[in-house]
This record gives sequence, structure tokens and C-alpha cells, in this order.
Amino acid sequence: MTELGASSVAGPRPENEDGFLTIDLTPHSERLGGLRALLVVADGLGGHADGALASRSAIEASRHYIEG
Repeated sequence: MTELGASSVAGPRPENEDGFLTIDLTPHSERLGGLRALLVVADGLGGHADGALASRSAIEASRHYIEG
């Protein structure tokens, strides 16, 4: 069993556009060459148009790749 955790704290901007993903890969380990965890950090580019969308898209693409 692998324990994973993450935290994100908003900076000076009112909205935190950052994203993160932690996935325990143990069930997929054999298919993925022995990898045990996927950790993804997506910087939301605060202050730029659609920064939150970019961050969410990166996280969801990563999740979809692993979970199918």
C-alpha cells in the first residue's frame, strides 16, 4: 500500500488555478514497468486567460491515460 497526499495553498491571487493529482499505481504496476505512484503538478498560470482550464486539462489527461 502506498500513501499519497497533496496540498495546494493559494498565493496572492483570489483564485487558486493550480492542480494536482496523486494516483496509487499499484494495481497497474506490472503494465507500467513497476511504477508505484503518479504525482502530477499543474501550474494554473494565474493571471492568464484560462489558466484554471489549462491546469484541469493537464490533470484530467493524466488521469485518463492511467485509468482509461
